[in-house]
Amino acid sequence: VIICAGNQAIKNYNELTSNSVDEVQQIHSSDYVGYNSIKGKNLIIIGSGQSAIDIIGHGLIHAKNIIHCTR
Repeated sequence: VIICAGNQAIKNYNELTSNSVDEVQQIHSSDYVGYNSIKGKNLIIIGSGQSAIDIIGHGLIHAKNIIHCTR
Protein backbone atom coordinates (compact mmCIF):
# COMPACT_ATOMS: atom_id res chain seq x y z
CA VAL A 1 0.00 0.00 0.00
CA ILE A 2 1.34 3.40 -0.94
CA ILE A 3 -0.41 6.47 0.36
CA CYS A 4 0.59 9.64 -1.45
CA ALA A 5 0.09 13.01 0.15
CA GLY A 6 -0.28 15.84 -2.34
CA ASN A 7 -0.35 19.61 -2.19
CA GLN A 8 -3.76 21.14 -1.39
CA ALA A 9 -5.50 17.76 -1.93
CA ILE A 10 -4.32 17.64 -5.56
CA LYS A 11 -3.77 13.97 -6.33
CA ASN A 12 -0.21 13.31 -7.47
CA TYR A 13 0.72 9.68 -8.06
CA ASN A 14 4.22 8.34 -8.61
CA GLU A 15 4.86 6.01 -11.51
CA LEU A 16 5.92 2.59 -10.30
CA THR A 17 8.48 0.66 -12.32
CA SER A 18 8.75 -2.52 -10.26
CA ASN A 19 7.68 -5.99 -11.41
CA SER A 20 5.31 -6.08 -8.42
CA VAL A 21 3.20 -3.10 -9.58
CA ASP A 22 0.08 -5.28 -9.75
CA GLU A 23 0.52 -6.12 -6.07
CA VAL A 24 0.77 -2.48 -4.97
CA GLN A 25 -2.27 -0.40 -4.20
CA GLN A 26 -1.82 3.37 -4.46
CA ILE A 27 -4.30 5.63 -2.72
CA HIS A 28 -4.19 9.37 -2.26
CA SER A 29 -4.56 10.79 1.23
CA SER A 30 -7.85 12.44 0.23
CA ASP A 31 -9.24 8.92 -0.41
CA TYR A 32 -8.02 7.54 2.94
CA VAL A 33 -11.04 6.66 5.07
CA GLY A 34 -9.50 5.18 8.18
CA TYR A 35 -7.13 2.70 9.73
CA ASN A 36 -9.06 -0.40 8.62
CA SER A 37 -7.65 0.05 5.11
CA ILE A 38 -4.05 -0.14 6.39
CA LYS A 39 -4.45 -2.69 9.18
CA GLY A 40 -1.64 -5.27 9.03
CA LYS A 41 -0.21 -3.91 5.77
CA ASN A 42 3.18 -2.57 4.75
CA LEU A 43 3.00 1.16 4.01
CA ILE A 44 5.09 3.60 2.09
CA ILE A 45 3.96 7.12 2.94
CA ILE A 46 5.12 9.68 0.39
CA GLY A 47 4.88 13.26 1.60
CA SER A 48 5.23 15.30 4.76
CA GLY A 49 2.00 17.24 4.95
CA GLN A 50 -0.47 17.10 7.81
CA SER A 51 -2.48 14.26 6.27
CA ALA A 52 0.68 12.17 5.74
CA ILE A 53 1.65 12.63 9.39
CA ASP A 54 -1.90 11.77 10.54
CA ILE A 55 -1.83 8.56 8.48
CA ILE A 56 1.60 7.68 9.89
CA GLY A 57 0.09 8.04 13.37
CA HIS A 58 -2.59 5.50 12.46
CA GLY A 59 0.04 3.28 10.85
CA LEU A 60 2.18 3.20 13.99
CA ILE A 61 -0.68 1.43 15.74
CA HIS A 62 -2.33 -0.56 12.95
CA ALA A 63 0.13 -1.19 10.07
CA LYS A 64 2.70 -3.97 9.87
CA ASN A 65 5.58 -1.73 8.68
CA ILE A 66 5.93 1.91 7.63
CA ILE A 67 8.43 3.62 5.36
CA HIS A 68 8.14 7.42 5.25
CA CYS A 69 9.58 9.18 2.20
CA THR A 70 10.06 12.92 1.90
CA ARG A 71 11.90 15.05 -0.53
